[in-house]
Amino acid sequence: MGGLPVNVNGSWKDGKPYVNVNGSWKEVQYAYANVNGSWKQVFANFNKATGGSVKDVTGYLGMAGTYRVHTFTTSGTFTVQATGKPWWVVAIGGGGGGYGGSFSGGASGGGGGGVATRKTSALPVGATAVTVAASTDGQGGTSSLGSYVNATGGTKGRAGSMPGGKPSHTDFGGGYGGAGAIGSGTPASPGRSGGAGPSIPHLGQYGGGGGEGEGGGRTGGAGGAGGGGHGGQDSYGGMGKGNHPYNGQTGTGGGGGGCNGYLKPGWGGSRLVTIAYQIG
Repeated sequence: MGGLPVNVNGSWKDGKPYVNVNGSWKEVQYAYANVNGSWKQVFANFNKATGGSVKDVTGYLGMAGTYRVHTFTTSGTFTVQATGKPWWVVAIGGGGGGYGGSFSGGASGGGGGGVATRKTSALPVGATAVTVAASTDGQGGTSSLGSYVNATGGTKGRAGSMPGGKPSHTDFGGGYGGAGAIGSGTPASPGRSGGAGPSIPHLGQYGGGGGEGEGGGRTGGAGGAGGGGHGGQDSYGGMGKGNHPYNGQTGTGGGGGGCNGYLKPGWGGSRLVTIAYQIG
């Protein structure tokens, strides 16, 4: 809800009411009115919005107070109804899919999605588009909140090391997604591990690269910390009898594991956007 303009020492303050307490002007955080004997809150100097899946949490990012978190796993609209506090935005790009290579040599994992974070007071009242793009041919999809924050997806595995996605901002953590493990082209055991993804303090690690897949019964490489998928292990008999590569973990933007032979490569982990703000 909006506030009432108040003249403070000759200057009009718009949108946030003030009250004089013992000669000192204080900004009002809450205002209540008695309606038929029941007290109703008529003003709160906090944000208000709709959209996505909503959950209230205590201690978000290690901060005091209660925060409301809106989570989008598909594209949609975030609608701001009132603004008075900062907005904390996290965007995680999709992980790249792993590569399916030859029977003998290593096959690269997919790159992890970029992890963008931004603290902003610039979100206007009204609707802002949220994009949570699907992966295309193994390339991880982009996640964004309007023009305020953007995270690209990880690269699909192929020959060589696969780079992770890029973030537009890293205000309170995040960074480039972990690289997918290099496909060596020659047998090795265990396969190379995917690169570690970036961390967000108090939330966790995301965007780990996928592990290298191996042939000839050799052990695939571990997925990178932050949801990267483990590389596959083809058996000597072929025909998919070995250990299948892991997909990147859901909601982390981790890259999919590589594989060899008849096995299918791992899919990249899904992408998402979250917006949080204090409500108490």
